[in-house]
Amino acid sequence: MEDINARIEAIETRQDLADVLQLITEQFESGVVKFDNDDIASFLSGMWGWTLSMDGYYKNQGIDFDEVPKWKHFAMIIMAGSIYE
Repeated sequence: MEDINARIEAIETRQDLADVLQLITEQFESGVVKFDNDDIASFLSGMWGWTLSMDGYYKNQGIDFDEVPKWKHFAMIIMAGSIYE
């Protein structure tokens, strides 16, 4: 099983993002990855909430936050949507 978080951290290009999204899909369909927010409304709400507060996540991690998104940020938002309330 590939580590999704490690793959997300390595994202630099649009193709990298597409590859990680494919991996997430495959692992979700096979039951390896479980989403706490397993309906579309709660998933989107989790994405929305985490997007609004992601600067706090970066601050807590001691990482400078840049308002200009990188490709890996999209994958981070999607994964946060699976659990964030």
